[in-house]
Amino acid sequence: MNNTNKRLLIQLQLSNYDSNGLFVLECDSGWQMMSGRILEMLKHNENLLIDIVCPLDSQVKTKPENLIQHFKKSFIKRIKFLKTSLISNALVTRYDFNFSEIKNLIQEHANEYTHVYMNDPMLVRHYKSLFFLAFANQPKIITHSHFIDNPENPKVPTEVSYWHGQVEAALKSDYNFWQCESSMNVFFESMSKQYSKELVEQVKNKSEPWDDGYSTTEINEPINYNNLRFRIPEDKIVIFVPNRVGGMGRSFDYTNAGKFLFEIVNEVYNEREKDFIVLAGNPSQKFSNDELDNMCKPYLKLISDTPTRNEYRYIARRTHINVGLYDNDSYGGTAWRECIDLGCMPLSIRMYEYKAILEKINYEWICKEDFSDIKRRIHELINFSKQYSKVIDDTVVFENDFGLRKEILERCSYEHTTKNKMKKIDLL
Repeated sequence: MNNTNKRLLIQLQLSNYDSNGLFVLECDSGWQMMSGRILEMLKHNENLLIDIVCPLDSQVKTKPENLIQHFKKSFIKRIKFLKTSLISNALVTRYDFNFSEIKNLIQEHANEYTHVYMNDPMLVRHYKSLFFLAFANQPKIITHSHFIDNPENPKVPTEVSYWHGQVEAALKSDYNFWQCESSMNVFFESMSKQYSKELVEQVKNKSEPWDDGYSTTEINEPINYNNLRFRIPEDKIVIFVPNRVGGMGRSFDYTNAGKFLFEIVNEVYNEREKDFIVLAGNPSQKFSNDELDNMCKPYLKLISDTPTRNEYRYIARRTHINVGLYDNDSYGGTAWRECIDLGCMPLSIRMYEYKAILEKINYEWICKEDFSDIKRRIHELINFSKQYSKVIDDTVVFENDFGLRKEILERCSYEHTTKNKMKKIDLL
């Protein structure tokens, strides 16, 4: 390898799979975030080579090669996919590491890797051990934590908590990125309660937020109307719930999408003249679209399965109100940011990054943490949307976005954040 080259090994952490156990990369935030960063990294360093550990072709709905076709050919040539068997279970996969298989996959370039980068901190110890025991090279280990599973606000059931594993990873890694400042603060507040001041400071000295998660270039790509399987009527206000739907005994409802669809929005619907519809991304398909249609009165059942990325962009552009209601995840989701970039008005609670972003621009319709005023806010946003928005060329356009798009664009898009972070970890 040329001395000016950098070779980056990426381990994907995936959590979205269909009823057949196939990973749905195109609807997985782990893939979406990584592929967005990869594109920007390749733009900023012409000598960067990237190897990506990912599932076997037989385990994915769409091959990763097919999902980077919009990349330049020169970029694609610098990407190599290392395919291995992964467990299609969102909880188990974070503990899954086949030492021998990974060793065989990476051995061709093992001594060339300058960095190992992953959004699954639980695997830091494994990669540290692998390079230490099997190879002479010791690359920098970089983590990018997409969520915090802390005791105060568990992301997953406590029986399978990642908390202490995340702390260990932060200690063992060479540098830690956190998905946003709120996530980082939550982590250190929790760590301070259980670990020594010295250990906390050790991690702080190699940590910073990297609030990204979406590509403004990608989300604003033109819609291919020939590939749409449905159209949305123009005579209704559209409320979109892009996050995975859980709850009702089916899943840990950490997005509160289930609570919103099955409780709150039904009450609002009964109070109005049926002047709005509700759509849901529902990437995990914990509930079928038939079930959602039965349990959510204003729900508009468009198709029987998960929308494609092209269809998702179409839905987001046709949306007036974008729902993000995480109360135990400090980041608040990629989709929430994408929808704002496309012009939607957010319906969110006064917590974490929702609060940090929306209060900065004095956004009027932020809900209380306990959801006590959420019905009133929905009514207000629907009325505002009816008065101050139009549908132009299948896109909802508001007269005033209150500076929302500018704030999201500069704060969170890959295009505005990646180069600076590459400098931080010596990838330029």
